Amino acid sequence: MKDKKKKPEDKSHRPQEPLDVLPELVKTVVHETSGFLGRMVSLFLAGPERAPGPEKENAPASPQPEQGGDEPGQKETGHKSAQDMSAREIIASLPQRFLPDKARGQSIVLHIELEDEPEGRFTVHVAEGKCWVEPGLAGSPDCLIRTQAPIYRDIELGRMNPQTAYLFGKVKISDVTVLTRFAGLFRPVTEVF
Repeated sequence: MKDKKKKPEDKSHRPQEPLDVLPELVKTVVHETSGFLGRMVSLFLAGPERAPGPEKENAPASPQPEQGGDEPGQKETGHKSAQDMSAREIIASLPQRFLPDKARGQSIVLHIELEDEPEGRFTVHVAEGKCWVEPGLAGSPDCLIRTQAPIYRDIELGRMNPQTAYLFGKVKISDVTVLTRFAGLFRPVTEVF
């Protein structure tokens, strides 16, 4: 009887693991996005060296008009500053930050779960050029974001590196492609409040 020697496994033709392909897929989809979610995905791909550091957090903000309207870059009136907002208030502000011209033909249902808040579940709808947020989880989501309120808030305000939060499991995202489409539909909270 001949000794059957095992042939070494040829790994060059092995299909890539899903996580190996993910950054390239997202780079393709996310060419240029704006808003928190776009920054989160972009920073996730860019690495920690591109994330805002402590030296940038204390830099003076560029002057913005205090009276606002619907023009990008103008502050809304009658609201506290973004720095003073809770995660729930930031989520509730999504309709005010919505860019309807970019949402033509899009329909997205996003669930956001703030795990540490008893009433921290929200459904964000984008349909027919409109955006609205409702409490609780309604319908079947196209994407789910799950995190804790302080982490969500810090990412929205640019205080936490989204890549690090994602890699350490502090933020869970069910569908990066949907998140990427959703990302380009909103102004950053710091531009509005």
